[in-house]
Amino acid sequence: MRVELDISKDILDGEEKVIIKANRMTQLIQKIILLIEQHEKLDKLVGKNNGNIYPLEADEVYRFFTANKLLYAQTSTAEFVVDARLYQLEEILTNDFMRISHSEIINLKMIEHFRLSGNGLIEIHLKNGVVSYSSRSYLGKIKERIGL
Repeated sequence: MRVELDISKDILDGEEKVIIKANRMTQLIQKIILLIEQHEKLDKLVGKNNGNIYPLEADEVYRFFTANKLLYAQTSTAEFVVDARLYQLEEILTNDFMRISHSEIINLKMIEHFRLSGNGLIEIHLKNGVVSYSSRSYLGKIKERIGL
């Protein structure tokens, strides 16, 4: 696949577009389209904290979790309430994120280490000191993803 980039000062901010030229649809083209769509949705991710609304960078989120019927995004500085559902986030987040239980998605880049607990679950230690636990129903997928 050949990639061409045309930077032009004639294009106004916010008017960027991607053109893909091909003689047929391929899996690679489908993946590229999906990646672009996911990126656009992630740019609209916002969180609320103390009555203020903040744009959130997905790369800075350690984990998304539910508590008291609300969805939170935890960063190194705070926890933000996000107006979404976990299944909606699963659709737009990159492969850097993984669901580890019914109520939590973690950022794989924010993992410090894993520890197998005595009851067969995986303790997931994040770089911010938070420890999360896999649920049994997600255990197989997690082990496969991390190579255990």
